[in-house]
Amino acid sequence: MNKLITKINEWADERNLKQADPKIQWMRVTEEVGEIRDVLLKPTKFTEPQAALKDAIGDTLVTIIVLAHQLDLDVTECLGIAYEEIKNRKGKMINGTFVKFPSPPEVYRFISRVVNRPIETVVIQLPSPFEVYRFISHT
Repeated sequence: MNKLITKINEWADERNLKQADPKIQWMRVTEEVGEIRDVLLKPTKFTEPQAALKDAIGDTLVTIIVLAHQLDLDVTECLGIAYEEIKNRKGKMINGTFVKFPSPPEVYRFISRVVNRPIETVVIQLPSPFEVYRFISHT
């Protein structure tokens, strides 16, 4: 992967993309993500949905790598930071969606917003993190 990232950065440098406006590059990222969406939501519109999906994901990765390069960020380092954030994440699959357990501070902030007063004035005992999600889904 590192060799491909280097090749993509060199390709971008040859085309002076490093000096281009990152906001424009961000628009390209979202355009490519939209292509992923199109294939996932309407696969029958594509002759070869799997090939179209591979192309769209590849194009998205290229645009993200170029964006990181424009911003002088090491995309591998960015990915490492993201992995460190998720590697110990706990949660549960609910209706095909992974729902992460909230950390205690997230729970306190949520409850404080719901009851519209500082959390110090509210005493709520939750048997498990999923009780918060049950509470959310019923409001």
